[in-house]
Amino acid sequence: MKRLIYALGAFALLWASALFAAQPEFLDVASFLTKETFYLSCVNVEAVNFPEILTKAKETGEVVFPNLTAEPVVQGLLSQADAFTKALQVRRDAVVKLSGGCVYVAAGMDGTCWIVPVKNADEEAEKLLMNLPAEFPFVEIENEKLMEARARFLEKLTVMKTSKAILFFVPLAGDGKSEGSAENITEYLKGAALRQDFAEGFQKARFGKVSTILWGFPLTTRDEIAKRGFGFADDLPFTKEEFYEIVDSARCVVLSSDSLWGLGTAQVIFDSEKTAKATLSLLEKYSGWLREKLTRDAENAEVVNDLLSWLFPAVMPEQNGSVLTLEPNAALEKAAVPVNALFGELARFQASQREKFRVDAKEEADRQYKELKKWITPNTALIVRLDLEKVTPDQWFMALENAAKTLLPETMTSEKVRAALGLTVPGRRITETVLSAMKAHGAKEVYAILDYSNFEFLVQIWLPGVTLKEGTGNEGFLMAADLLGNAGEMKPLADAIDQNFVMGQRYESVVLLPKIGRAASMESGRIWKDFVFSQAPGNDFPGSRTSALMSGKDLSYFRDALELNAQCGISAVLQMNPIFAEILQQGIRNGRENLGVKLSIPSKQFIEDGLNLVALGVDPNLGLFRFNILAKSKKSAGKMVKLFELWKQQIEEELKEGAPEDISPTYAAFGLDFTDFFLSFLVPVREGNRLYWDISQNERLNKLRENVPAPVLKVGGAGVLVGLLVPAVQKARWAARTNQTVNNYREIGLAMLNHEAAFRALPTAYTVDEDGKPLHSWRVLILPFLGERELYGKIRLDEPWDSEWNRQFHDQCPKVYQSVFNPSKTDAVVGVVVGDGTMFPPVTKKGQKGVSLANVTDGLSNTIMVVPCKPVCWMDPTGDPKVGDLQSPEDVVYDGTKETFPVLFGDASVRMISVTIDPANWINLLLRNDGKAVLIE
Repeated sequence: MKRLIYALGAFALLWASALFAAQPEFLDVASFLTKETFYLSCVNVEAVNFPEILTKAKETGEVVFPNLTAEPVVQGLLSQADAFTKALQVRRDAVVKLSGGCVYVAAGMDGTCWIVPVKNADEEAEKLLMNLPAEFPFVEIENEKLMEARARFLEKLTVMKTSKAILFFVPLAGDGKSEGSAENITEYLKGAALRQDFAEGFQKARFGKVSTILWGFPLTTRDEIAKRGFGFADDLPFTKEEFYEIVDSARCVVLSSDSLWGLGTAQVIFDSEKTAKATLSLLEKYSGWLREKLTRDAENAEVVNDLLSWLFPAVMPEQNGSVLTLEPNAALEKAAVPVNALFGELARFQASQREKFRVDAKEEADRQYKELKKWITPNTALIVRLDLEKVTPDQWFMALENAAKTLLPETMTSEKVRAALGLTVPGRRITETVLSAMKAHGAKEVYAILDYSNFEFLVQIWLPGVTLKEGTGNEGFLMAADLLGNAGEMKPLADAIDQNFVMGQRYESVVLLPKIGRAASMESGRIWKDFVFSQAPGNDFPGSRTSALMSGKDLSYFRDALELNAQCGISAVLQMNPIFAEILQQGIRNGRENLGVKLSIPSKQFIEDGLNLVALGVDPNLGLFRFNILAKSKKSAGKMVKLFELWKQQIEEELKEGAPEDISPTYAAFGLDFTDFFLSFLVPVREGNRLYWDISQNERLNKLRENVPAPVLKVGGAGVLVGLLVPAVQKARWAARTNQTVNNYREIGLAMLNHEAAFRALPTAYTVDEDGKPLHSWRVLILPFLGERELYGKIRLDEPWDSEWNRQFHDQCPKVYQSVFNPSKTDAVVGVVVGDGTMFPPVTKKGQKGVSLANVTDGLSNTIMVVPCKPVCWMDPTGDPKVGDLQSPEDVVYDGTKETFPVLFGDASVRMISVTIDPANWINLLLRNDGKAVLIE
């Protein structure tokens, strides 16, 4: 038994040693640190995948930095990048053979030393590294400046192999040290000193998987740092002695990262737990002192105090023994809590309003157009609509106040802000009273129309569906009191309306005519009679409404603009005409002069064709802002896009010509790319004759977001200390991956809703051909709304998903469809629920339209749209789960936890569903129109 125990103990010792062998060791560098060393970094080169980084960088550069990558110097380097990367990978493998993967850089006042520990003898690997300076950068360099820089560096560099390491040393520039020589590195090694501060850093620091930087305090300067004054204020909350004691007791500052691109972790290691605690106390005192100082005389002290209350806790480190640690990611998450709460409150308000006010865009546009046909003419220039049901100022203010309280609690309760908010109360009360009075008479909306058919009545305001009894003796027109009442706060308002408007009854609507132009000097009765005469059938004198309508012009194109704004409570439709075109032309001329850029000025006819209708819609309830341009044809829309592209080019050329003459071509190209990146948002997206701006479809922004290099980390054993942390790390990673899954679902949800807004329907679960054979999945149909327009354009939608042509895209699955738990897999793990009564019924014929959100009668927040599913090719139209296969939540296939799984609801919200939810409730959630109440456990 004892032998067995000893054997197991020896095995455990060997296993632990193997684990530790992959970790940075202080003994690897201890003899190469001097009393002047202040910086030591450790890089695990085994964790860096150079070919993948190069591939990602090239893909990103070609799209995001086209001018820079086309610049001759950069182009020359890129043309040899593959050879460079392969050579670098070979040397990386040599480093791994010799050192196990870790390379160190020590910097100090005496020079910089790169250290490759030699733990395993390998003659070929050693030769590769010893020859590295002469061979670097492994490719031909044609640029003279780069060659000169390389030559200057090599003049100073000395390479030496010792019994413990291969050293690359560059002395600090100074007398006799400008050229590399064995004497320089020998002199450097003579200054080696035992550095207890770095030793403690190795002992107590959290080492990153990719890189770790340790900042020490040179022994020769520590006393100077402790004695040096820093302009102390008399009212600081600590003394100089306390501060110097902390500086003197700080042993090491450590910055570690698990990736080349992460924020990493910051640690300060002290000589004792007592000092670390004192330092944290000092930081807390200082933050309190600084807060008081900044708010003492501040004009908006409450705002400053709220922001500092939000900021300070997020950047305050945590103590663990003699170490103070700041995790930037954790700090950002902490800081994001009140911000997320703020936007969350607004999102909840808008979600409830969206559920309340959701309409079918097509039906709403048909209704509005039917109403407007009575009034609009070919000369109608502007239609402004206000939905009275959505004008809810009290609800807007309450939502904003509740949201702001989460981030600015003191500000929102201060006397100044409360007084400012109080000033809005009378206006809100009057607005609410006016709205109530109008609604009591049946008013649901208000239209303001600008029409050039009759210059005497350019502006008309209509309240459709409102019928009032005409006032006695008022010559056919009404008094404002008939609509609003004539008591209290309403009397002054009614009098003001009567002074500035004439009100009457026409087409079962109330009409208000402003007293402007010639009408300003006329009697109200005369104004109203002239208006009625101009509207009467048969009165076709030039300029009358009847005369305008006799042109026989089809005005149905207005309807398309109305549909784009159907969801918005406040909307405007502008019809371009010669007057507006001339105004716009003058605006472009003024812009040319102010910007100093020679922008091309389009003709008035070009503007009228390209901007036939401009549709603008906003809605605070739903958080909507929409700007669309409808051209007269697809051809004129294409010309308008080319105009925007021309303007973008002209601005770029002007900036390029204005660049300083002495700037290098490489820097100039980068500056042009930087400017071009922002100018890329200038050009609209075109769909048919429609132009609109959509940031989510900006190719360069999406490519930058997707292709930020993320090296594949290959980290060996983590040692006993890391082994103890594994459960916590795994939990944090699991939470992060779950959050990423939720974000992916939300992105899919927004794409679905944008598809519905664009096509008045959700995508179908799949498309079919003439014979009913499935062609493509919904995942393909929403690609344009995920920023994947380029990929969408390559796919042949009229061919099956697995045709010879389309098979080439099977491995190009968008990230939002993939598993975050198994990132190496390219299958999709999200699906819609297909079945009668769901949001995605079976498709039976070609061209079948998807479900409109208005048809989700159970409520969008009560109906599931997307669920996890078994891995399937993202283009496969038959891989989505059927409602009959999901009779229980336990039937859902999810590669995350077994207890809960995420689902996307129709309002684009994401919730985690427990597998223990009542199956009956689960089925109700899958159906859009069963009318049954749903209880989510």
